[in-house]
Formats: sequence, structure tokens, C-alpha cells
Amino acid sequence: MPWPRRLRFERIFKINWLSAAFAKFSQKPAKVSTVENTPGPIKPSSMRRSTTERLAASFKQQNEAMSPRLLRRSLHVMQAVIDPTISEIEGVRRAEQLAGIYGTSSRERRLDFWRLMSEQFGIDKTRAELERLRYEATIGTSDDLAAEVRYRRSTVSPRRRLLQRFANFQQGLQFLIEMRAELQPLLKSEKQLAALDLELEYMLGTWCDISFLELHAINWDSPASLIERLIKYEAVHDIRSWSDVKKRLESDRRCYGFFHPRMPGIPLIFI
Repeated sequence: MPWPRRLRFERIFKINWLSAAFAKFSQKPAKVSTVENTPGPIKPSSMRRSTTERLAASFKQQNEAMSPRLLRRSLHVMQAVIDPTISEIEGVRRAEQLAGIYGTSSRERRLDFWRLMSEQFGIDKTRAELERLRYEATIGTSDDLAAEVRYRRSTVSPRRRLLQRFANFQQGLQFLIEMRAELQPLLKSEKQLAALDLELEYMLGTWCDISFLELHAINWDSPASLIERLIKYEAVHDIRSWSDVKKRLESDRRCYGFFHPRMPGIPLIFI
């Protein structure tokens, strides 16, 4: 049965708006100050406008990669990923599109991406406080367990839901691991990113628990890309050449790696 004309129009308009928002987000201005090419030191976070201030502003300041208008569009696109009215499949599809845009963005724009996730996707503090009071009022009664669950749910941030959507597409787990690796060196100068980092730490620790990992032997017949990772990440005894790594993988030696099913060919731990 065909959809009513109005519903078809609204659905097409929503899809077109989202596509336009993604396109706007991915556009690069003629000149963007990036972490790599910014002349002079970058302003300390204490001297920089928060994303809340920038979202309410009309003009961008020096060293801000996104204008307030583009920052608002970016926020709307991120919010669309966790829109409660869409299906899980659609949410994952949007998350994968956003991850693709993120991958082609400058490092400074990625920094704005992280700032938005840290500052604009926190818990609803008013709701959390209300649920806490309700829980405390029911302690010792038959309703306290249900009230505790409601209170715990109120303390789960939209940020976590966003990260879950990213994790659910094919390369999503690797995307999040690489994102955390990239943002960690900036934590000392960008204190507000701690919320995102801690959320990632908790969720990656859950998803990469030892019970989810698979132990596989690594030898000279393993794929070259895997052996290259051994050479790159060996932290105890440097591997100087391919002949060096071949000696370490001879038949009288043993090497093993822990692999996640969602990241085949990439050892999270090797021994």
C-alpha cells in the first residue's frame, strides 16, 4: 500500500536534510588552522570558548576550525545518529556516514568533533537528580529495586549511546580505538576531553574483555600486514628488519596474539 503523499514528502525531506547536513559538515574552507599548521601556540583550553558559547555565537574566532553555523550543523548531524525515533539500523548507517566524514576531516576539526561529544552529550542532570531523590525515597520498600534501575538509566549519557552506534558498523570498533589513541596526547591541554576519554575507556574495556578475545598463533606464514604490526609495536626488543622478525618466528619460537572477532588481522595483545 503506497504511503500518503504527505508522509512520502516528509520522509524525503528528512533524508535530503540529513544528506545536506553531512555535505555541509564535510566541506572544507579555503584555509583552516590545523594542529599541524597553526602558526604559534594553540590557545590553552581555559582561554578558548566552550562549544556552548560557540554554538550561541555568530562569528568564529582565531584558531576555531568551524564557524558557529557549521558547529551547529555538526551537532545536529551527531544528534541525528541517536534520534530515538529512528531504527537501530538507520542509526548505525548514519554513524558510519559520520565516521567517514570524520576520517577525511582535518585534525583541528576532529578536535571540535571530540569537544562536541564531550560537552554536548552529557547526562540530563535535572532528570538524574530527580531519579536519585525518588530512589532514596523508596529505599527499604518494595519499589527500591525498580527505582534503582531508573536512577542508573538516568545516569547513562547520550554520549554512550553515540559511541554504541559507532561501534555497531563493520569497522566501528577499530574506528573508536583509533579515535581514543589520537585524542589521548591532547588530554593534558584539553581537559574537557576527559569525559569522552573515560567513556571510551569504560566501553572499550567492556567490548574488549578477555572473554571476547580469541587466541591465535602468529608465525612466518601469517599475513605480511600482521607481521608488520609486530615490527611496528614491539616495545621490549626492537625488531630491526624482516630477517630479524623471521628469526623470532622460527619453528622453535612461539608467538601468540589476542584478536577481537570484529577486528580480524589486528592483534590487540601479542606475546
